[in-house]
Amino acid sequence: MRNITPCTSTTITFDLSRQIIDQLPNGVLLDCSDLNISINPRQFPLLQSPAKEALRRAIANRGQRMIVNSGYRSCVQQFLLRTWFEQGRCGIPAAALPGRSNHESGLALDIQDPRGWDRFMIPQGWRPLPGDPPHFDYVGRGTRILGSEGVLAFQRLWNRFNSSDQIDEDGVYGPQTGSRMRMSPSEGFGIVAPGQLPILRLTTPLTNNGDVRRVQQRLFELGFLSGANSVDSFFGPTTEAAVREFQRERGLSVDGIVGQQTYEALGLDPRGTTEESGSTTVTILEDPTTPEVILDGERRGRVNSNTTSTLQLRSAANTGSRILASLSPGTDLLVKAGLSGGDYDANGSTRNDWYRAEASGQDGFVAAFFVDLLPLTGRVNSMVQTQLRVRDAASTSGAVISDLSSI
Repeated sequence: MRNITPCTSTTITFDLSRQIIDQLPNGVLLDCSDLNISINPRQFPLLQSPAKEALRRAIANRGQRMIVNSGYRSCVQQFLLRTWFEQGRCGIPAAALPGRSNHESGLALDIQDPRGWDRFMIPQGWRPLPGDPPHFDYVGRGTRILGSEGVLAFQRLWNRFNSSDQIDEDGVYGPQTGSRMRMSPSEGFGIVAPGQLPILRLTTPLTNNGDVRRVQQRLFELGFLSGANSVDSFFGPTTEAAVREFQRERGLSVDGIVGQQTYEALGLDPRGTTEESGSTTVTILEDPTTPEVILDGERRGRVNSNTTSTLQLRSAANTGSRILASLSPGTDLLVKAGLSGGDYDANGSTRNDWYRAEASGQDGFVAAFFVDLLPLTGRVNSMVQTQLRVRDAASTSGAVISDLSSI
């Protein structure tokens, strides 16, 4: 893909991969997020039906949640792994050619604690792969190989958006297709007319992208969604119900579908910039697809001494994104939200969280490992004529705990 730093997570091709998945035959891949699994929202929890049911039995037999590192993998994600493998980078011991990995057929998983799962997975038709400890392949009956269909989906996408540079649509990966994968935009081909946003609705598998997250964030701000986990980038039944409630309240056609009228009513700008809607300002950052965990209000933060030089304020929550500013240790910033699932690995630890923050007059993302949150403080202002009373409830009828003088 264009402008991708080697060894960046393959999830950077999430949007292009989603376009490829959407071209595959309907009903072949099933969403497994309803099982007792934990998976990064920018991974694809997709398996063929027999593999999903076998996984369901294995999880039920063990009686605990499975942590999945990697599920379905698109041909462009496999292309990245194969390229880095051939270059001897990233410590990748082996990588199949695009179109030949079982991940591309929804018949493979990479999981944590693989040896603990062996005696539950193997009886259900899942086989560990020698030399690749986290990897399991499903070898049961009733499945089909989808690798070539994924390659064909890419070839058709390429031809659709490159009329002057057509390639063979044969489902075979070779130099011609490989060179076009290398030239493709990781953010996906432009399928929406300028000035418009894609129509969002409840689908199977669930639509999962940054536009969904934008809508969810706005519904959350307006009170139609509640709970930090409701902003997860998946357009599911809860989001559809919130859209219907919003449409009903605003006098729109109530269908649970987010089209241009609903976007406008939400105050979302098709160009992805800031728009005023009533008294609330909505700001959409570049690449807003990382799952967001809302903090309890904004917090002041400070760049700590974990960084040996400067901390990079980036346009997205990954180390391959554009640098907006370089922050020296001791620099103060405004932390607006906590993010999980980024690609930063702090000295080999499992901490890969990011903060959405404002610094140097710009909004962006910073690796949380390098930022200390400062204690919340406040000051009684001169609006109080005598003393401000601290009460045991958010009401003037609450019992007085103490009196504070203005400073």
